[in-house]
Amino acid sequence: MQPNPFKLERYFSQHEFTARHLLCSSDPESMSIGELLAYEPDSIDGLRDTWLGYTEYPGAPALRRELATLYENIDADEIIVHTGAQEAIYSFMNTMLAPGDHMIVHMPGYQSHYT
Repeated sequence: MQPNPFKLERYFSQHEFTARHLLCSSDPESMSIGELLAYEPDSIDGLRDTWLGYTEYPGAPALRRELATLYENIDADEIIVHTGAQEAIYSFMNTMLAPGDHMIVHMPGYQSHYT
């Protein structure tokens, strides 16, 4: 199998770290770990205790429970945590669409949406 190159990623590889103003990214402004930890009191202790190994498929249970508190009618068992957009797109495409279905996708966007 020879997949087509992802044009968006090729564009980023050429311009992401050299453009004066990058208006096409979906990630937040860059910062150091120290700057990030400064937003939350006692976060250094939490970081020291954070497990960096694999977790179960739908995501860490504690994270899913915390996310569920943001909703009134969704519990942790109904939440799946993805590691990035591509994984979420793949899950959606393979669970919600069937042969012959049609979908409208905005462009530009992640190439996996429309290929």
